[in-house]
Amino acid sequence: MDPPSVSISCDLMTDALAHTPRKLSSTQTTDYYEVLRKPEKFTTPIPTVYLYSNENSAQRYGFGSKLAKERYPRLAEASARVTVGPMPPADFLEKFLPVSDEVLQAMPRSQNAFRDIKASNKKESHIYQALLWALNADTSNKTRWLRHEARCPGFVFCDTSEHPDESGGSVGSVKPDIICYPDQYLPFVEVTKSSARPWEATANMSFAATFIEVKRKRTDDLYHDPSDHDPDKGEYKFVLGSRSSLDTKYAKLKEYLGQNVAYATECLSRQHRRFCYSVSVSGNRARLMRWDRAGVVVTEAIDFVDDPQLLCEFFWRFAHLSDEERGYDMSVEPASEEEETLFKDAITAHIRTQIDCSDSEVLSRCLDTHYMPGFVSAVHLPHDAAHSQSSSPRRLLVSRPVNSPLSFSGRCTRVYWAVDPTPDTNRKRNMKVVLLKDTWRLEGRGAEIEGNVLRMLREAKVRNIPSVLCDGDVLIKSTSGSDVSVVDRTIMHQYMDPRYTWVSHRRVVRADILKRVHYRLVLDIAGFDLLSLSGTHELLHSTYDALQALLDAHRLSSRLHRDVHPGNIILYKSSEAPSSRRTGYLIDWDLSCTTDGTQNVRDVYRPSFQWQFVAASLLDVTAAKQPHSILHDMESMFWVVIYCGMTRLPFTRPTTAEEFIFIMNSLFDSSTPYQPGQVVTGGDSKAKNLLDQRHISRFVWKCSHFATWISNLCRMQHSERATEWTPEALDAYWQNFLNTFDNQLPLNDGMDNIKKFGDVLSSHVADNLKGSAKQATTAVHSGRKRPHPSSPEVARPAESSSDSETETNSSVRASTSMAKVRRVSSTSGGRSHRSHASSATRPPPSATSTVLTAPDNGRGRGSTLRSKSGGFLTPSTAKGKSTVGSRSGASVRSATTSHSHQSARNGNSESSPGPSKQDRPSAKGKRR
Repeated sequence: MDPPSVSISCDLMTDALAHTPRKLSSTQTTDYYEVLRKPEKFTTPIPTVYLYSNENSAQRYGFGSKLAKERYPRLAEASARVTVGPMPPADFLEKFLPVSDEVLQAMPRSQNAFRDIKASNKKESHIYQALLWALNADTSNKTRWLRHEARCPGFVFCDTSEHPDESGGSVGSVKPDIICYPDQYLPFVEVTKSSARPWEATANMSFAATFIEVKRKRTDDLYHDPSDHDPDKGEYKFVLGSRSSLDTKYAKLKEYLGQNVAYATECLSRQHRRFCYSVSVSGNRARLMRWDRAGVVVTEAIDFVDDPQLLCEFFWRFAHLSDEERGYDMSVEPASEEEETLFKDAITAHIRTQIDCSDSEVLSRCLDTHYMPGFVSAVHLPHDAAHSQSSSPRRLLVSRPVNSPLSFSGRCTRVYWAVDPTPDTNRKRNMKVVLLKDTWRLEGRGAEIEGNVLRMLREAKVRNIPSVLCDGDVLIKSTSGSDVSVVDRTIMHQYMDPRYTWVSHRRVVRADILKRVHYRLVLDIAGFDLLSLSGTHELLHSTYDALQALLDAHRLSSRLHRDVHPGNIILYKSSEAPSSRRTGYLIDWDLSCTTDGTQNVRDVYRPSFQWQFVAASLLDVTAAKQPHSILHDMESMFWVVIYCGMTRLPFTRPTTAEEFIFIMNSLFDSSTPYQPGQVVTGGDSKAKNLLDQRHISRFVWKCSHFATWISNLCRMQHSERATEWTPEALDAYWQNFLNTFDNQLPLNDGMDNIKKFGDVLSSHVADNLKGSAKQATTAVHSGRKRPHPSSPEVARPAESSSDSETETNSSVRASTSMAKVRRVSSTSGGRSHRSHASSATRPPPSATSTVLTAPDNGRGRGSTLRSKSGGFLTPSTAKGKSTVGSRSGASVRSATTSHSHQSARNGNSESSPGPSKQDRPSAKGKRR
């Protein structure tokens, strides 16, 4: 049954609204792309480029499966576009992990370090254990020459293969085979079961310093090095080699690659980081990897069994880097307890100004969206003229992000409600809550800075645009060793230079590896996104507010937004102009462009928009190319309303989750690979729905007026009369519709249709659709207060015996996996910030450290683990296994830091000397 229509007094729309929607017969094959009139005075054409899809652009609002089996291949395909390699390992170490010669000379002997790893290993777990024994300290081995200090001092490698990090909810739990944790975070990852293996722990990507992913066979290598005789490495396919997609092994390798990408993505997402490192192991081969927001660089394969030097040196160097050199963002630091209290109070007060909090449960749920107890960080703001009088850097307090990226490369935007703790002139704390955007913007020809764009729009009197309070590029210390600060940029683009002859597949990756700059923007509207709408009334009013911003920007400033989606419409109630409803503000103008023909060169880059809301004609790359116009932004706003209605407003049909998923997939997610590199085509389903509403009409809305609005806008877009789909016509219709039916639109009929269908949808939607709170983004040295092990505030990890990744039902057990964990005390011996001075002058570990020695395990070796938090690591005497978290049966010798360890850290080991620099080849000696 077609939804009813309504006649509204509007000259431009009288004829258009005089009839009900009609379905086209088989003979009426009017093409949507022919019907949509070409822009005249409303649009100046700009260059058209292909869109490409990644996990963030396709699945943030998509209904594709989020299970590992489907998600990993998608991640693998997207990563192939931004992978550079194979880099010589020696060059990798010298470039990314620089340390002094004194530090290298103090490195423990690497000979036979990984002797227990053999080609005959039948299980991956055998390789895990061999790596753990080799990398963690082993000072009590019966064979004296096999004893060694920790190969990564201050860190402990843990087997996390059976205890996934489930805090990510249904998007997918993650569990790298081995995670390297800083000592002070070990209390957060303990495993208490009696049968735990040596160094067994729970995966927690909020605290991971680096990780190792292991595959048993050498043939499971994710990359394929070209031979020395290859005539053209620029054409050589490095990622997954030259295997055919029809090869059964290809699909499995693609899944393995996706695992590595997922773990790196989670690490970068859950921590305040600029980049991170990892190691991929396949049999006796290893590859070192460096991930940043532009891409990943991968080394040549290292035979670390026959030649353990390079892998041992990697971890030794890693331990002696500063935190900044390990990839941590040092412009973020843990907040004080006083600041955390201020943050919680300010957020609570702000929530009360935005929504009705008469129900305490509503207030608690909203607070939980933005605040995670024990994990509040202080973000340093970019220095600008407004703060030039300040003697210290201005800071904002943040905790949980409103959204976080699902991909490791790209803009990788995180948005926070933030509190400024700076006292005002009367020395009173500022309780204002603002919106902080942390992103990696493009730098290059035509790339505009979003703060400047917003200022221009405000000057042009564009309505419903936020004000910029502060913005700028993030500064870091120069790697030259001086005190000079430089802008934080990605470095992957450097390897597109032809002089790096080792780069394979250069012609393919060059288009997607772009220079990015770390950028922060502070706006004055800390509100909720559109998916938090209260009902039909607010949906149609707030999207009309955003439409006014779209049309004003085009009319007054010749600018197109180009990335309209629910997350970019913020519902905010101003305290200066309180009203009965929240206003819809349009944000995220970083992908916008002008239409005057002078600033459209940024379109030489492939834009990555939210696929579900892009206009139908722009998704079809096989059709005649159309320039982006204001008409496309108008259509995007239409799809936003439809999407929010389907997910947040009441309906009586469809009645099953299966039908709901089918409609959402067909209408919003439909796409087909078009060419290598994940360029996709689609839009056909949207175009057909504008013609006959084949999917939209399957929804029967409880609000008949909402159904009327939908059907009339569909007719406007497919009408044979070109004058109907114009900015003026849409503005007039929408305004008249609201004026006519304002009192009849339900105010509080909003509902969560994702929860309505229960667990069936849990594996198909990201957390933002479910309203789940994100994990707090941890700064280096976060988590200062260590809870007592028996405290109920410590969330115990769920036990798991499966080797496969835990999936959809894990979210229930994981909902409190970290939410109630308190900080580890700063006085507990945690690692202090390291300066950029020579590693040889860095401070030794705390004198209160405890050395814990595992008993002989029957193979002639024990294990020495160092805990700076008062002896957390205690080996179990049961079956000779060392366990993380067990406190009984331990053989503990409490003492000051061993002289050998301290000497090694200072570059002159005495008790356990390694070979001299002449006897032991270093990375410098292996440079190609």
